Amino acid sequence: MSNLEYAQKAIDYVTNTCRLGANNRDEGFNVADGKGMKKMRDEHRAKKVTPGTQDEIIQRATIAKKHKAGNCMEQVSIAYEFLTAKQIDGLALMKFEGLFDHIFLFVGVGGIATGNQFQLTLGAPPPAPWTQGDAVVCDPWYHEWFSIATDWNRKLGPILAETLSIDKTERDRNVWATFRTLRDGVVGGDFGNPPSGKAGRYAKWKADPLISATYTLTCYYADP
Repeated sequence: MSNLEYAQKAIDYVTNTCRLGANNRDEGFNVADGKGMKKMRDEHRAKKVTPGTQDEIIQRATIAKKHKAGNCMEQVSIAYEFLTAKQIDGLALMKFEGLFDHIFLFVGVGGIATGNQFQLTLGAPPPAPWTQGDAVVCDPWYHEWFSIATDWNRKLGPILAETLSIDKTERDRNVWATFRTLRDGVVGGDFGNPPSGKAGRYAKWKADPLISATYTLTCYYADP
């Protein structure tokens, strides 16, 4: 079975396990709420495990499975636990920094260590080592799995557009326009409402000339 098929199975497993869903996505049957998520994360913090370790990832998965809910961190932890049990190699939890708030899983990517940081540019190819062999992205929160070699730019844009944390600044207007272009294939024009972390805080934006948006991807944890 290919890594792509294993990634799909991991996402199916997470979906069936976290039946209450995430409290930061509106989709389908989703009754996870902020209080429930806080209770779950308080339970995790009380265990006092070291962040960025396999023990932490497994603990997050265990607690999320008990509560049947979780956002991207909890869901990717469950996927990691599932794939580890299948003895899949090259697992690494990759976290966006800065404007973005999201974490997903690499499957079959070697040569990455916990704490490694990568400066990447939207629309540019991924680092060559990530495109070797059967390397894939597994993103249970977004319900997406894809080949890094063939689908990195086409698939990554929509994910980042939904996880973009922006405020009312000129820089963020341009970044939002860049992401909407990647997602919808439309250059210029009215790009609609950017997402906001605060309820009711929306604005109608007109797209400025597109800029080259860079971002940092950090390895939160990788198998040694």
